This record gives sequence, C-alpha cells and structure tokens, in this order.
Amino acid sequence: MNDSRQLVVDVSMRSVEDLFDRFDRRASYLKKDFDPQFVDYLIGCAQELGHHVFAIRINLTTPASVANKQRVQ
Repeated sequence: MNDSRQLVVDVSMRSVEDLFDRFDRRASYLKKDFDPQFVDYLIGCAQELGHHVFAIRINLTTPASVANKQRVQ
C-alpha cells in the first residue's frame, strides 16, 4: 500500500478497566497485563492486515478520567 491512508483497528469497550486483565484488581495500570481476549483480538487483526501500518483506536462508552487517559497512553 503506497498511499497515505492509514488502516485503523477500531475497538469499542465499556471502560478503561475492560482493557486490562481482571486477575489482580488492585494492581496499578502500569503493572497490569492487557485482557487476554483483547490481546488475541489485536493479534488476529495484525495477522489479517499483514505488513500494513495501522493504528488502534479505542472507543469507550464510559468516558475515562484524565488520570486513566494518561496511564493508558
């Protein structure tokens, strides 16, 4: 793909907390692993897209706090 269009993988979730594994609810976001199903989904998308550059856009139905936005970024 030689044009400037970027492929985007859209992910919709209820909240920031849904991105992370629920194994240890007390750990800070910096120490948490992503939810395994989320990781599997992203891996599947990457395999399907091949060598194309892409971005991941996460849409939340419950707005994230400023602190959570900064942690996730």
